[in-house]
Amino acid sequence: NNSSLKGAFIGKISRICLQSKPKLGTIDVVRLFRYDAQNLLRSRIYPSERLENSGSFFPVCFTCARHFEFLRLALSSLGIWAPSIKEINIYVDKADPFTAAQCELLRSESRYQLNFHKTLYPMAWAGPRVILNELHAFRKLAAQMKTVDFLLKFDSDVIFLSDKIFQYVANSEAGAIGTAIGKVYPESRYDYMQGGCYFISGTGLRAMVNSRITGTALAVSRQRTYLMEDQFISALLRKCRTKIVQNEFLYSDIILAKPGLDETELAARLRAIPATASVLHFEGNKSNMRRAVDRLFPSLTSVRNRCQGGECSFK
Repeated sequence: NNSSLKGAFIGKISRICLQSKPKLGTIDVVRLFRYDAQNLLRSRIYPSERLENSGSFFPVCFTCARHFEFLRLALSSLGIWAPSIKEINIYVDKADPFTAAQCELLRSESRYQLNFHKTLYPMAWAGPRVILNELHAFRKLAAQMKTVDFLLKFDSDVIFLSDKIFQYVANSEAGAIGTAIGKVYPESRYDYMQGGCYFISGTGLRAMVNSRITGTALAVSRQRTYLMEDQFISALLRKCRTKIVQNEFLYSDIILAKPGLDETELAARLRAIPATASVLHFEGNKSNMRRAVDRLFPSLTSVRNRCQGGECSFK
């Protein structure tokens, strides 16, 4: 209610909008600035007081009903390797939510506890609302995590191939672990963790969610047309002086994203996956993801066909 405070707030927003040029709209800047203002009033997040000696993984996925069948495959492949997981949190697009039957089906297929939430904002490919969706979710998880725990952020279009990366992360003292964007897409001129799958320690995550974000978002948005979620997360981690370790566990093959790939070429591309890969990412066209799972994990073939209540439709 203080007019001077309101004036200062409006002036700050105006200056930020002028700095961002056309890349971030006024409403987007207000959302970012409001997050920072609310952070000043929130209690800081501290480590959980749970008594377990070893660390655990806290997987989180942001998805939508359109990608439901891909998420089923991702969760089923994750379950094969049975890492030490406390629970899996799935944030579903508020504009494209799961049905109750779909949630129950996923729960019935998982050995882990699944928690479903709606995103704060509708999902998008990039932009401030994407990073705010993630930061609000990360803040809730950070309050549950110990220093030795790791957040596992994964997309619904990944297949977990082995437990090597889980062993590596569990024995690592890094603040964050991901695969450099240049290793996934050699033509990229940027330096950040590719967003299909990465790990952040409990300490690194708390530093992130306790940090201001508007300046980082503006700095990243000046580098390219879109404010990219994974580039922003890496920049915010660096701002918090979190040690990021690059590991080539995440693998992507543009040929596997080619529609109509014949069986011979599909088999050849799967055999060509390097031994360093623990996660296969189907960014782009995902039509071959189910076929890949059939070949890599024959025991999961029934997952793609089983349905309950007649409400699930897979195309």
